[in-house]
Amino acid sequence: MKSISNSFNHMLETDNIKKTIVKALKHKRKTKALYKFYSYGLSKQTSRISMLIKLGLLPKINTNKNKYKIINESTNKKQREICPPSIENHIIHHLVIQELQPIFEKGMYDFCVASVPNRGAAYGVKYMKKWLCKYTKNNEKCYILKLDIHHFFASIDRYILFEKLSKRIKDIKFLKVISRIIWHDDKDARRIRINNNNESLTPKPNRNNSKGIPIGFYTSQWFANFYLQDFDYFVKQQLHIPHYMRYMDDMILISNNKQQLHQALNSIIIYLREKLGLELNKNWQLFRYSYKTRYGKEKGRALDFIGYVFHYNRICIRKSTLKSTRRKANKIYENVKNNRKLNWYEASQMISYAGRTKHTNTLSYFNKYILSKVSIRQLRIVISNHSKHINKLLSEWRKCYGFTMETV
Repeated sequence: MKSISNSFNHMLETDNIKKTIVKALKHKRKTKALYKFYSYGLSKQTSRISMLIKLGLLPKINTNKNKYKIINESTNKKQREICPPSIENHIIHHLVIQELQPIFEKGMYDFCVASVPNRGAAYGVKYMKKWLCKYTKNNEKCYILKLDIHHFFASIDRYILFEKLSKRIKDIKFLKVISRIIWHDDKDARRIRINNNNESLTPKPNRNNSKGIPIGFYTSQWFANFYLQDFDYFVKQQLHIPHYMRYMDDMILISNNKQQLHQALNSIIIYLREKLGLELNKNWQLFRYSYKTRYGKEKGRALDFIGYVFHYNRICIRKSTLKSTRRKANKIYENVKNNRKLNWYEASQMISYAGRTKHTNTLSYFNKYILSKVSIRQLRIVISNHSKHINKLLSEWRKCYGFTMETV
């Protein structure tokens, strides 16, 4: 098992911090907090962040529930609490992941397709389509087990996560920085001491506060994928599932043997509960995949995964997504008809919806109900003009205070 060392010193190199600051703030929105951060200059902020890390005085995270952001996910209609970090914390998170990313990616399962560079929905659709077509062409029975973990981010055990990280990281100072990120909301975490053998934390933080990592931290998505790395290899190497894909905590297992999937389900429940302290949602599904009968009718069930619906002969977008797209198109049409100014955010949403059709067979629906109402070219112009305006302001700030790659 490969491990990393001397990460702390490399992380604190002046050039490294400067480059990370510029990279982390590149796509940040224009806010008063961002302008205030820029106003101190790149050199001063570099020295300040370096000093904060050396002294172990990571900026406090505001854990007041009133400061949490509530977002509504359009794909699955869920509400999620987002804990937005400060600019300083966001940069420190980038510095930490910059050191951890090579080792995370080296041990990552090939078909873990969430929050990983060069992977995502398009990558998942490509391979899912390939796997399912294999069964369809060979006229094999195809059974699918669909699972997800109950309150995944809120259920991650911080002690188990830290123990897994300590096996890969031999730099004690770097481990202390990570521990303060994991226990960001625990006062006792400031007094954490790590033994030289990396076996324990003394004194331990509040045991009642041992569960959960916040959604909104740049580190959380990486820690969550790393937390399930051993589980991915358990599914593939010990359960011998032919095809397995995971999108964060949503899992798809595919086999031509229904009994194998039933046995895998029982093994997964035990593994997650005993090894990781996690529980599966009770709404798991095991069904035969969509197939064509000799009379030309479709039987079985289509697979609904990562926002797409996979049939034996086509790929569609979820009906709920199509309906929301159609409503958005009608709203934009009314605004244009009444000579109202187009909202750049709504234009961005519509462009995003349009991009999904590239991987599906819903082009005729899109042409009939969407393109008849909106002009994609006009929406792109709105987004372009808005981006130019914001980028002009941000570039002026960066040049004024030295936050450009040329100065690094």
